[in-house]
Amino acid sequence: MRKRWELRDKGRIALIRKLAGDPQAVRPTNTARQDMTRLRLTMAGVCEAICDYIDGDAAVMETITDTARGHIGRPAYEVYPTIDAEDLFVKVGIDKRRWGLVLILISVPERQGRPSS
Repeated sequence: MRKRWELRDKGRIALIRKLAGDPQAVRPTNTARQDMTRLRLTMAGVCEAICDYIDGDAAVMETITDTARGHIGRPAYEVYPTIDAEDLFVKVGIDKRRWGLVLILISVPERQGRPSS
């Protein structure tokens, strides 16, 4: 079971929100691009859902990436937005070199083990 904990750093949450507010600056991994295609999602829709989720003051979870090539061992942040009445699991990372958001993966929470509220 993956370890995750609630992110309490309001500055980091605000940065994730700010970066998600500019969909053109968000870079998806190949996995996230495939997830969006499979789930028929757009980058703008995913970013808007991330912003709405954070604006709703819902918990952002922090974890360490263990499977995404190029991101393994780095902090990642999990959110659980709803898009078109579908609850989703979205994992993002922060690219400090470009100060952009990296969309790591998107899935349905049943497969990712959404933490209970």
